[in-house]
Amino acid sequence: MPGFWYLLFLAIVFQGCFMSLLFLLTAKSRQANLYLGLALLAFSVQLGIYILYWEGKLDTEFPWLSPLGVYLQLLFGPLLWLYMKSLKYEAALRSREALIHLGIGLLGIAYYLYSRVLFPVAPGGAPLFPRRYAVLFFFMTGILSLGFYGFLMVRTAYRDQSGSRFKSNWLKQIVHFYGLYVLAYYGYYVLVRKSFFTPYWDYCIGLLMGVGMYGIGYMAYRFPHLLDEKNQKKKLIGEQYESSTITDSAVNSILRQLDREMQEKAWYKDNISLDSLAKRINVNKHQLSQVINQGKGISFTEYINKLRIDESIRLLNEHPDLSIKEVYFKVGYANKTSFYAHFKRITGMTPTEFKALPHRPADHRNRTDDSSTSGPSPRTES
Repeated sequence: MPGFWYLLFLAIVFQGCFMSLLFLLTAKSRQANLYLGLALLAFSVQLGIYILYWEGKLDTEFPWLSPLGVYLQLLFGPLLWLYMKSLKYEAALRSREALIHLGIGLLGIAYYLYSRVLFPVAPGGAPLFPRRYAVLFFFMTGILSLGFYGFLMVRTAYRDQSGSRFKSNWLKQIVHFYGLYVLAYYGYYVLVRKSFFTPYWDYCIGLLMGVGMYGIGYMAYRFPHLLDEKNQKKKLIGEQYESSTITDSAVNSILRQLDREMQEKAWYKDNISLDSLAKRINVNKHQLSQVINQGKGISFTEYINKLRIDESIRLLNEHPDLSIKEVYFKVGYANKTSFYAHFKRITGMTPTEFKALPHRPADHRNRTDDSSTSGPSPRTES
């Protein structure tokens, strides 16, 4: 392997390990970073194995590492899919769901570690008989896994356009980077038997795979504000009302009055407008709009819908005998489609899925504001 390529890939591996460490250290505050950090770490190890292979040292000096890349391949698709999903709904995924997607990859890693004891590599470097079929099974599963999770990512990024423009664009970028990785990986097995295939083709394919995988990590590290929808909204809202004369104490006073009015009278259940609500609490509608935007980081419509969804969760918990139709009528929705769309956007699941949970949470985890409002989510006049 020429010195230039060796140093280039070595630098990429170290950079990838450093980047993965940064995400893993912040995984406690954002679960999505855990999945991305693990994906980057797994790929860095895989790329390190490629370097040993290109240097001619894999089979001679590190034969026990030879099949590890096959098992790591099983983790890339699931980890990036979980990263995308947790970003989309800004909620911690249940452990059971994560294990379902990561199960086959974890099984492969466990088998790899186990087989080092039961079926050690033969002196000549060739694996013993039982391992060949196991490695082939996990290899083919990894090939299919890349395509399957690519399909899930495309469907998630392009099918549902709800959410902020920033996040929607980022989800599509994940698909593009992941697609580059998958195409490079598949391309290797298409081209490797061609007469024109040389080690330089191999290096270029490895480089494209690195761009695809580390591209996601670099963008997530370089532009974290694009992923924080709540702070992004507050930043834009702050700029919008920069010249406003309303004081912070006035904002807090109106917020308390608004929350009290909503909790006591539950106006969100009616077809209430911004103007009519402003009259009820004796402020003008422009001030009320500013207070909701600045104080809660969301629009009036989002505030009303959040209150309704909170109330629907309370009803589903306290009155399990109620049908979903009865619930959405009680909280002010006129049709099932709007209710389902808002419920899933806020909680990460449909009302039917929520109702089927054995232990339902008392309140949704994906809150869209910083207030203490405990009521449900409203609807506006058309």
